[in-house]
Amino acid sequence: MAKFFAYKLVWSGTLSAGGTVTSDTAKWTADDKYIIEKIFIIERDARTLSDVEVTAAIDDYVFTKDKVPASVFAPDELLSPVLNLVIDKGKNVKFDLKNVGSNDYNIYIVLKLLKE
Repeated sequence: MAKFFAYKLVWSGTLSAGGTVTSDTAKWTADDKYIIEKIFIIERDARTLSDVEVTAAIDDYVFTKDKVPASVFAPDELLSPVLNLVIDKGKNVKFDLKNVGSNDYNIYIVLKLLKE
């Protein structure tokens, strides 16, 4: 049975109004085999992220099937969906973000990792 291992910060920074962050910047290469139980996308000032679109993938497997509002990846443990995505050593989890709104956002992308 998989057990909690660690939280991993993938990216933090400012997403400017109308700006983008690409998967070249917002990515992490797994140093071992893990299960990504949850993904948290957190706005540091506790604002909603409905104006931020996210595409998320593990290498070529795009698990958002195009783009979704960042608010899907809730900023707290109770509301964030359980994903249980397996990521093997050497694989990349990556995020593309686009701010379609008129405000800047200060964002953290955090993974909750489990290990067998």
